[in-house]
Amino acid sequence: SKKKEVMAGIFWGFSIVIKLSPLVLIAYLIFTKRYITLIWGLILFALTNLIVMLMYPLTFEFFSKRLLALTGLPAGNTTLYDQSLRAFLFRIGISNPETSQLIISVMLLILVCTLTRHKPLKLFSLLLIVAAIGTSYTWQHHFVYVFPAFIAASIRIYRQKSLPYFLLTLVSAVLVGMHFPDIANPPAANPFLVSHTLLGTTILFGLLLI
Repeated sequence: SKKKEVMAGIFWGFSIVIKLSPLVLIAYLIFTKRYITLIWGLILFALTNLIVMLMYPLTFEFFSKRLLALTGLPAGNTTLYDQSLRAFLFRIGISNPETSQLIISVMLLILVCTLTRHKPLKLFSLLLIVAAIGTSYTWQHHFVYVFPAFIAASIRIYRQKSLPYFLLTLVSAVLVGMHFPDIANPPAANPFLVSHTLLGTTILFGLLLI
C-alpha cells in the first residue's frame, strides 16, 4: 500500500542520514519500481542534511570542501579490523587499491543489476554485499549486511536440497563468522586468511549469482 511505501521511504531516508552505505539500494528501488519509497527517502535525506547545514554552517564547508579533499587521499596501511575489498587489495600488493576497489565495485554493481534485476531478494542481498565490501574501511560488524544473502542462500538450499551448495554456504558462514582472539597478532600473514570475512562474503556472492 501507499502508506507502507511512504513509511519504508522514511526509514530508508533516516538510515542513509546515519550512514551512506544504504544509498546503494537506489538500484533495488528502481528495478522493483518502488518509486514512492525512493522519492520519500531522498527527500527526507536532503531535508535533514539541509536543516543540519543551516543550523551548523561549518557542516556545509565540510561537505563541500573537506570531504571531497579527504576522499582523494590514499587510505594508507590497513589493520586486521578492516575486511574491505580495498584492504585485501592492499594486502596482496596492489599499488593503488582505492582506484581498483572503485572499479571492481562499479563492475559488481553492473553485474548484479544485469543478472538479478527480476529477482528482488537476490538483488537486495547482493547490493548489500557490494555496499559492505565496497567502502574504504569495513569492520567485521559491518557484515551484518550479508544476513539477507544468507537467508536467500538458505531458501535455495531448502528448495533444491543441493549438498554442494549447502557445503559452500557453510564454508562461507564459517569464514564470515571467524574471529581471532588476539586481533593484533593473527596466526598467519596470508592475505586470504587475514581477509577471511571478505573471502567468505565473496563465496556467498558467487553462490547467489549462480
